Amino acid sequence: MNPRIFYAVALGAAVVAALFAFLPALRHVIWLGLFWGIVAVSVIAVLGVIVNIVSVMFSMYTGYSSAEQTDKVERRASPPVAPCAVKATTDNVLPFSLAAATGEEVVEQRLDAIGQLYRVERALSNLQSSRVFQAFSDTQKYEYYQVLGDIRSLIREISKQSVESKVAS
Repeated sequence: MNPRIFYAVALGAAVVAALFAFLPALRHVIWLGLFWGIVAVSVIAVLGVIVNIVSVMFSMYTGYSSAEQTDKVERRASPPVAPCAVKATTDNVLPFSLAAATGEEVVEQRLDAIGQLYRVERALSNLQSSRVFQAFSDTQKYEYYQVLGDIRSLIREISKQSVESKVAS
């Protein structure tokens, strides 16, 4: 412990002892001050906890979308040029703006798409070893394997296109 802290605590204790010894009328005021100070700090702490709980509940109710996330989603959702799309089985469209893009940009977009597809494939593969997957019905397992196969075929297709474009250039 720092010696200054020790001396400050000792000095504070000496001042309180002197007040109690030489001014007995102030004992009552000091004890009341300490009591109400502790009560006030406790009330402030409890109100802070309540406000935090309410703010978290409100955030959970409304969702956790920050302005940066919504900007990124809007930029990805609306490409500036006519998109060439790869269609998945769930009729979702992954946009690739191939028009007016240089060769490096096309390769970068394909690598980004492959990376995202690999992450999805890994998540689906991890689902297969979980307890939840064991509770799936036969039709749900069939749909799961169908989606997993489609994702793997998309990865092969985009990888093949990337390799062909690298060989061509």
